Amino acid sequence: MDERLENYLKENYPDIIPEKFHFECGDGWFLILNGAFREMMSIKSSPRFKDAAYPEVMQIKEKFGTMRFYIAPLDGPKEFYDRIYTVVSMAETLSCRTCESCGRAGFTRQAGWSMVRCHCKGCQTDGRPTFNQEWVNACLEMIEDEKEYKREYKDWMDDNE
Repeated sequence: MDERLENYLKENYPDIIPEKFHFECGDGWFLILNGAFREMMSIKSSPRFKDAAYPEVMQIKEKFGTMRFYIAPLDGPKEFYDRIYTVVSMAETLSCRTCESCGRAGFTRQAGWSMVRCHCKGCQTDGRPTFNQEWVNACLEMIEDEKEYKREYKDWMDDNE
């Protein structure tokens, strides 16, 4: 994953993603991961789960064309555990229909004698995925828009208190 996208995830979800963590998947799954981490934070922020520990990501990688998402064993109520693992399962399921390179709709296919990948038709060329700078740029633009929105919202809140 592009370093700038990794840094965004680490900066926004420091309670979930360790500082030295490295994502072992393509840029196309960035939005899936961002959504999953947001949902985990939302679940953790519920008053009934205030004493539960934050889930900690151990590894995120591509394997057999889909995402594998490993988190540390969770302490806390069974309902908390079930909700977090539902989010993990959702992310893994979405990855098998999302191009790992560009985030468009994709499908898993054989990419060599022993490799299965999930790519769209545009990113699959002779069994080799292509790098999609447009996708990275779009994600980085979204990140900047979100930062600007947060600054404007904070300023508005400060003015209206």
